[in-house]
Amino acid sequence: MSLKYFSLISGIVLMIIGVAGFFPAMVSPLPETAPKLAIVYGSGLLWGAFPVNILSNLFHTLFGVWGASCFGSTYAARSYARATAVTMGILAIFGFIPVLNTVLGLMPVQGNNIWLHGLVAVSAAWFGYASSASELVRKADKYIPGEKPRVASESKPEQKRAS
Repeated sequence: MSLKYFSLISGIVLMIIGVAGFFPAMVSPLPETAPKLAIVYGSGLLWGAFPVNILSNLFHTLFGVWGASCFGSTYAARSYARATAVTMGILAIFGFIPVLNTVLGLMPVQGNNIWLHGLVAVSAAWFGYASSASELVRKADKYIPGEKPRVASESKPEQKRAS
């Protein structure tokens, strides 16, 4: 899969997750043992598994829109993948720390959100960093030191005009 398709597919998946959290039928109540949130509007378990609230829904929806909109440019898709890797990685780490597992009470990142954010972070890091490095290696393999790069007009034999 190419970098641009990663940004499109991950963007669509994140949009689905974000928008689904706005539908009360898809969100079940939080258990009594769940960490307390400062923003409780829209809070619950998305599909009975992922803790959400309105801020997490907005966050995932906006990240999804950003990813889908980066489909047209390799540079934009790479920037999106790198930013997603860092952001989702930080959220996955926050999920393990009791004081930060609700991002200071603003949005839940504990429970099943840990592995979801971790999976997104690892795949985004692969496409944002590792695939970029392999592209550079492929380009470097095509370059032959000491050889003059061919211009498009030099690669085609000249055609003689009939008079």
